Amino acid sequence: MNTETLKSIVYYLIIMAICGFVSYHLVTWVRQNISWHSYVVQSGSMEPSIMTGDLIIIKKQDSYTKNDVVTFKDANKRTVTHRVLEVSKSQPTTFTTKGDANQTADIDTIKQEQIVGKVVQVIPKFGYVVRFIKSPWGFILTIITPAILIIYEEVKVLFASDHKPQRRRSIH
Repeated sequence: MNTETLKSIVYYLIIMAICGFVSYHLVTWVRQNISWHSYVVQSGSMEPSIMTGDLIIIKKQDSYTKNDVVTFKDANKRTVTHRVLEVSKSQPTTFTTKGDANQTADIDTIKQEQIVGKVVQVIPKFGYVVRFIKSPWGFILTIITPAILIIYEEVKVLFASDHKPQRRRSIH
């Protein structure tokens, strides 16, 4: 391996490290500063309007009204998505919620500060894809394998350029 090839490999590794660093910090900034979030639905409490495995997109609102579907943290810190049945007139405002598939309303009312946001979009069954990608095998198949293939192809090109026969220029 000559020094030019080594320089090229180091260059690509540095570029990949910089891209990874920037991507990580960009995603972190977006998650902290943008009021949109996504969740994979884990149970059937909102069926048939929201099914298990759907991906929901939620957005923080200034206020919530009856029939809004909201995602909130319950008393046990679990993330729950249910419909608002009733909004109290008292201060502080509380909300009575219920899953569409449930027979009764939730036992505990929730406060505004417990609400993460209102469901603004439902992407059917896409949560299964997200859950797979977040799994170890999904990460390997969707991130690691393509990255290895790209690196392999680049290294192959670099080595091939080192071993190309030099064409002699003939002088006429």
